[in-house]
Amino acid sequence: MQTFSRSTPVLLLSSLFLIVFGVRVTLIAVYGSPLPFADEWDADARNLFLPYLHQSLSLSDLFAPHNEHRLVLSRLLQLGLFELAGGWNVKLEMAVNALLAAGFATALLYGLSRLVPAPRHLLLFLFTTLVFSMPIGVENLVMGMNAAFYFLVIFSSGALVLLVGRPALSLGWWAGLALAVLACISMASGAITSAVAAIAIGLQMLVGGRNRRLSEWIGLALLVALATVMILLTPHIPANDVFRAKSPLDFLAALSAIAALPLFTPLGIVLVHFPLVLLVWTLWRERPSARSGLWLALALAGWAAAQMMLVAFSRSEYPTSPRYVDLILFLFPLDFALLLHFADRYPRLRKAAGAWLFVIATAIIGATYFSTFRMLKEHEARLSVLESGVVRYFADKDVVALASLPNADLLYPDIQIIVPLLDDPDLQAALPEPLRPETADPASVWEKTALGGRFSAATGAVLAAAFFVAPVLSGLGLVLLMLFVFADQRRRTD
Repeated sequence: MQTFSRSTPVLLLSSLFLIVFGVRVTLIAVYGSPLPFADEWDADARNLFLPYLHQSLSLSDLFAPHNEHRLVLSRLLQLGLFELAGGWNVKLEMAVNALLAAGFATALLYGLSRLVPAPRHLLLFLFTTLVFSMPIGVENLVMGMNAAFYFLVIFSSGALVLLVGRPALSLGWWAGLALAVLACISMASGAITSAVAAIAIGLQMLVGGRNRRLSEWIGLALLVALATVMILLTPHIPANDVFRAKSPLDFLAALSAIAALPLFTPLGIVLVHFPLVLLVWTLWRERPSARSGLWLALALAGWAAAQMMLVAFSRSEYPTSPRYVDLILFLFPLDFALLLHFADRYPRLRKAAGAWLFVIATAIIGATYFSTFRMLKEHEARLSVLESGVVRYFADKDVVALASLPNADLLYPDIQIIVPLLDDPDLQAALPEPLRPETADPASVWEKTALGGRFSAATGAVLAAAFFVAPVLSGLGLVLLMLFVFADQRRRTD
């Protein structure tokens, strides 16, 4: 099979990155708000930025749990962006999150294309671009602090690539173990990454796809130990028990809801993921070496299944919340890549592949049009009212009026809790210009940062330019796509 790396990767990969990044940044520019909301006041303002400005932020604060999660990496990212911007700019955080999403989508296309015959690369590109361009994970799109979701997927995927595909204790394997640790300090569910790798490696050893020498057993033991330690270190938050599944039926109902996406029917589980059945059957029958991309596909699918089960158990009341869908978004291109792979082996599956593409793509587009864009418009409208209310509060200090705003609970469930934050002079000075009171001087914040605000103007200019040219970037991505099609047709005729 001709691989993607022997074809023309740069045009397609660059096209995907530009389209996905351009679309997401355009949506942020239109629907994003400079006003922090909900958990951002706790996780960012109270527990990160103010301690940083007051020079009381410690290493233990970076590792302190937020709900069940230790958001170390996203906190470090936010501190870096705070320094660059010279203050708290959630729209900058959103744009960086879009960069992470586009980068992951590009890497995913490169990896999955190795499973697909060269003539089908364009189909895989089009579907992957569709999946990652649609704002399915709308909550993560417009909430700056949610970089943790992207870090979790990125580092977990990288860990599985190296751990499952490399000999135990090799340099690449140790790099994979390091990525698994980074996944653990991205979000709580990163703890299962090394467990999934251990299961995949165990299956490889069982069917003879991996050598059973001592080093492999040591590596397997290390993975199990890491998973055990990280699971035990995951904090239990009694207040969140209310969101857990109350019975096995609750769990199964929540699991079927998220596993059936984007079809919203239990039958969708079979329709969407039947390529995974073919994958398991092929691995059992052919028993390829650990280097085979099919093993990695199994590990990624297993990781996504584990995420679904964790969400179904811990958040059974809203398992299909868009923020959690982002964790399994890559599963749709993975399913399609496997379907194209098996359709090349078994020509009778080609019509099934076409039907699958039509049904799933239509469902994604429909859900985005009828649900996601409505959510984006409502979010923008609500935050716009709250933004005006916060600006008025800075002028009149009327807590009752602030608490009486429509959807005030979106700003924070208990307004009284964030009033001291809104009254803090350092936080006021750290807010972006649309929110910052006239009496607040950003220079007072710059004096307390390492960079001293030296890059604040440049960072603001770059962000404004990104919002302005985002549609052009998507257009440039389409131009690169046309160049790829032209080059591909010319190669076929030569």
